[in-house]
Amino acid sequence: MDVDIRGFTYRPVYPRWFEPNFHERFSAVVSSPEFIAVSAAFLHHLIGYLNIVFFVGAIITICISAFFSLVLRDGIYDPGTERRFILDIRPRLLYILTGVFMRHWRPIFWALTAPFWLKPEDFIPGKTLAATIVVVGGFLFFDWKANFPCLIYTREGCYTMMALIAAFVGFLFNNCWLIFQRLPWPAKKHVEQYKHMDNPALEPGEIRLLKLKRWIPFLGVRAILYPVKLGDRPIYEAISYTWGTSKEMREVSINGKPFVTSMSTYDALFGCSSMFRSRVLWIDYICIDQTNYSEKGSQVKMMTEIYKSATRVVVWLGNTLSSRLAIGLLNEMATLPSTVDSYRRYEHLTSSVQWIAMVDFFSLLWFTRVWIVQEVAVSREVIFICGGMKFSWDMLVNWAEMFRDPQISALMCLTQQSQNAKRNIINFGAIASAQRRYQIAAPYRKNLDLYKGADAIMKALNRRDPRLGSKPDEPTMMDNLAVVFMPLSLPFLLTDFGEFDSTDPRDKIFAFTGLATDEPNTAFAPDYTKTVETIYRETALYLYNGKDPFSVISCAGIGSRRKINLPSWVPDWTSLPTGASFTRPGYFDDLSTDARCSASGSTKARVSFDESFPEVLGLGGIIVDDIAYAGRTFDLDNFDDDFMVDEIGNRFSPREFTDNYLWVCEAQELAKHATKYGDGDDAIEEAFWRTLVGDQTPFKRPAPYILYRDYKQWVQFLEYNDKIGKEIVANERKSLPTDESYWQTVQDTATWGLALGTCVSMRKFAVTSNGYMAVVPALSEVGDVVSVVCGARYPLLLRNKPEVQYHNGEMRAVHELVGECYVHGIMDGELMNIETEVSELLIV
Repeated sequence: MDVDIRGFTYRPVYPRWFEPNFHERFSAVVSSPEFIAVSAAFLHHLIGYLNIVFFVGAIITICISAFFSLVLRDGIYDPGTERRFILDIRPRLLYILTGVFMRHWRPIFWALTAPFWLKPEDFIPGKTLAATIVVVGGFLFFDWKANFPCLIYTREGCYTMMALIAAFVGFLFNNCWLIFQRLPWPAKKHVEQYKHMDNPALEPGEIRLLKLKRWIPFLGVRAILYPVKLGDRPIYEAISYTWGTSKEMREVSINGKPFVTSMSTYDALFGCSSMFRSRVLWIDYICIDQTNYSEKGSQVKMMTEIYKSATRVVVWLGNTLSSRLAIGLLNEMATLPSTVDSYRRYEHLTSSVQWIAMVDFFSLLWFTRVWIVQEVAVSREVIFICGGMKFSWDMLVNWAEMFRDPQISALMCLTQQSQNAKRNIINFGAIASAQRRYQIAAPYRKNLDLYKGADAIMKALNRRDPRLGSKPDEPTMMDNLAVVFMPLSLPFLLTDFGEFDSTDPRDKIFAFTGLATDEPNTAFAPDYTKTVETIYRETALYLYNGKDPFSVISCAGIGSRRKINLPSWVPDWTSLPTGASFTRPGYFDDLSTDARCSASGSTKARVSFDESFPEVLGLGGIIVDDIAYAGRTFDLDNFDDDFMVDEIGNRFSPREFTDNYLWVCEAQELAKHATKYGDGDDAIEEAFWRTLVGDQTPFKRPAPYILYRDYKQWVQFLEYNDKIGKEIVANERKSLPTDESYWQTVQDTATWGLALGTCVSMRKFAVTSNGYMAVVPALSEVGDVVSVVCGARYPLLLRNKPEVQYHNGEMRAVHELVGECYVHGIMDGELMNIETEVSELLIV
């Protein structure tokens, strides 16, 4: 052991042959099969004695080893077997490679030095690799005498030749393979179809596995389906894919009987099949009896363990022929030096085949599936197969990270389809974050006391200490750590991944019950015999009775469009509000305490529910005000079909410029009706801009006064943009300004725009009857009442409904929940405290 300069002990790490026991290590290296093989290759090349015989012999023995170790054994995928096979053939591979190098060292030398003789502007890793392959292949085939003039002569044409060969061969092979794969094999007549019900039902803790037999031409997909105990740790791979919407069906052979599957399931099985070995898979379409709702519910409850226990998860993205172009472009972009201007390099390629292929790649339906969150987060290893190409999870994460670059991100906003792809990339980034948090928290979940201890430690460390030296409006390191260790609670998962889709609306809930750290699986099991409305209502009740009853309130209410007829207090998880949430669930209680408000003061939640009236939820609270004036909705997504691109490539919407300015002007006029903030214009203006941002930044409340300067600059900028938009519509101007000051203003107002969007996006500015300024949901109406509910951080906007007959024939007033709202001046318990007399508000 040694001690470093900081006083920490460390163990020095040496290469094998430089460790203290040098002589023993040296003897081990010299006697290793690899060293003997390389030495033999040098010796055979020098003496030239039977060189070709040994060379061919090495190749033959490798083939024999592969046959007996992999093909004849017909084993399922096992990393240990593959490692042993590689260790067995490694000496012979080294012998072959050394012999090739000794015989053809000149072309290999020039190919390896390609980066030094290529022009600097031509040096792109992807193209350099292509040039290297062409040069090495050419010299090995023709055995030319490598020299610099020959390389200069062939350099200019090698790129084009390689591109043509790769495109032609890839197109021909992929199309022929796809056609061959989808050939309708003649079905066997009068053969009984395979049915799950013909076999014994699964016992508790059992799953079915599919042994995919070797692929033999013209025999289609053949497999054996059998039950196993998941607790016995069987070795298998789990398939993650999209069922698709196509009605085209195909037959596969299960236990010798035909079984009808969807086309996407058939493609996934065919793509995973091999001519050399069988594979044991778990694929939901076949391994779960989709017609047996009881079995389906029990298997969905085990889904987390199924994917966690799999050797690896294979993600099948489909037979997309353009994926090779997309992956090639992504690899090129990922290896560009940081000094390269990404926007200028690729702005002229946004209409190219490669760029469109990349947009299509990230627009695949798999990126929108709600189940992928769980399938990826709990897996040991993830690999992707797309269009015959394989790549790892880390590669896909690195590609997604590229789009955090503002320059590349801006290029993904030029068309509606590219914007959808960008949204999928952002959602995928959330999955990667959830996966990291789940893997980090996994040891703590096994020990509840240890988990609670880590929770308490993180809360204590997260409390701000002035001695840390952090600025008051910036997050500390512990703030960031708290976000990383944030539990994946059910409210957090339902809110953060609400945009993901599912074929069955009930899966919007069931996909997260096994992943959530609060373990809702123990409270209610997935049950596909219940209706969507019942599942959503039971989930809402579970959350209202939980630790944070109002963690899901931001998703509920009739303040936004809903697809399912539900009580207003039950969120419609098929159509969540599109605006930013006031209360984001899932953080530690002490996280960002400087930015937390509480309109209900220190009161505790009072939630009641009566089984006799299942549509009614009781909340303890008070009615304090009602909406007197309401403006238009601040909708930034209403201009997707109205964008235009000017002559220098800027994408914008003239109508957005005009509407945003009109929204501010209207809100300023409404603010004049506010009487709670004094009579002076300065007091009204300060209350106005603070209302627009909810009087807070992500880590500080009240909002720092420096934001007032940003607000004034933003209003002036909107007025100028309104003028520009009108000139462009009138054809008096052809593009946005090109002067540096204009674009500097765009950057300067970005901070204000972020704070503004967090508060007023998809909401209205309003003024109450008592003279308070407010920000209310998009579908709010004049006359809606403002309530302060015990335990809720934000006031709730309610809509009066006709009285109903309640217990003992008593007529009670009821309300519909519109949604959360911000009311400037009552956000710190000014209207409610522990002594306030509250009543039960009935929400339907």
